[in-house]
Amino acid sequence: MKRLRSLVILILIQCIIACNASAQGTLVREGLEQLLKTLGKTETRELAEFGGERAVKEALLRVEREGGETMVRKTVLYGEKYGVNALNAIRLAPGPFVKCLDELPERLAVKALQAVKREPDLMTRLVSQYGTDALRIAAEHPGVGSQIANTLGREGIDIAEKSTTDTAIRLSRIADPIAKLPAPDKSRLLGALKEAPAEMIRFLEKNPKVLLTSAGVAALIANKDKIFGGSKVFVDKDGVVHLLAEPGFAERFTGQVISAFNTPLSAFFWIAAFLLFAWGVVKIWGTVRAERVRARNKKAQLKSD
Repeated sequence: MKRLRSLVILILIQCIIACNASAQGTLVREGLEQLLKTLGKTETRELAEFGGERAVKEALLRVEREGGETMVRKTVLYGEKYGVNALNAIRLAPGPFVKCLDELPERLAVKALQAVKREPDLMTRLVSQYGTDALRIAAEHPGVGSQIANTLGREGIDIAEKSTTDTAIRLSRIADPIAKLPAPDKSRLLGALKEAPAEMIRFLEKNPKVLLTSAGVAALIANKDKIFGGSKVFVDKDGVVHLLAEPGFAERFTGQVISAFNTPLSAFFWIAAFLLFAWGVVKIWGTVRAERVRARNKKAQLKSD
């Protein structure tokens, strides 16, 4: 009796497994037919380069193994919406890429999938590490976003998200020296970059020596508010930033006078102007004294009368 009961249970389990397999097989088959029909009309060449029907089927079967029915349906949806590039990305890492496409707006999704097509191995690794943010900056800053994420990691992604593409391009040029800094210096510098990426990146691009030493990085961070507040700076041969003191009025006036004597001709005019000024002062003073004497004499004459 027990043996019969066990046999019945085993048969039921096998039936359930067979039914599920049949249902899943049907889902993949239907998805395959749907995708081939859509892509065959719009992306014939791309579909052929992808590997045709066989490659699409293999992609759907992998998605089915890793994510089940829901992920298969999403793969078919994104394949119809974004074309072969979506299938190409999803087959590399079904879970991470489907999640990214769920979260990205359509305008970025198209560019993101192009980035995956250009650098499939790198983008798969970055998306697995940093998720949608890595794919987002690759879409927003084509050609440099993936480099920033690869070189500077999470901090680089955070900076790139706050930057224009022009600033991101500048950041990519100095990413390698930043990455080579000792860990504490690198962390402090990237933290400062998050606060004012455009200004600091331009400064570092013009003064690359700052990135050569810990002293240079420390001086930059310590004085960044004054530097970007308009103060004049000097970067020495070791990359250390020094603030230049602003001269007072007397110093500026003296400096202007001294600079005026830089050439003989300028000196002649300044001497002539000074002598003319002195002559005028003496002349005026003489006139004032004469008027005072005249006034006293007149006053004395009136008293005597």
